[in-house]
Amino acid sequence: MKGKKSSVINRVAKKGVFPYQFAFTLLIPLRNIFLSPKKLIERLDLKDDYNVLELGVGPGYFSVKVAKSLSNGKLILADIQQEMLDIAQKRLTKKKVFNVEYHLCNGIDFPFEDDSFDVVYMVTVLGEVENKEGYIKEFYRLLRPRR
Repeated sequence: MKGKKSSVINRVAKKGVFPYQFAFTLLIPLRNIFLSPKKLIERLDLKDDYNVLELGVGPGYFSVKVAKSLSNGKLILADIQQEMLDIAQKRLTKKKVFNVEYHLCNGIDFPFEDDSFDVVYMVTVLGEVENKEGYIKEFYRLLRPRR
């Protein structure tokens, strides 16, 4: 058990995948000082009928407000940790947000068709990605031309 605990602490302190055991820290409202869900929605210029992909959702800090802004659209949440998706799903269900799908991904490519999304975003995730260039190429594949 000591080795597992040490591994989790190292993942928090160093570069790498953020451990789901500390997901609660990603829900602290002080995050709004740097980027609030409202500000994110403004920056993404979301329309109510968009299909949006959020990568590395963690516990879904931004997901609730983004999904609610998509009254005729859908938010797809993708993460490499099933535990993070489970936490996000529990939060969104509790807040009665149902225009959301949850996808476990492998961190390399995404199981979605070309031109599937109007917007693809992630917040504080790129630092955890090993193959940044590959990720960005995937974004281009997934994004549909602007309407």
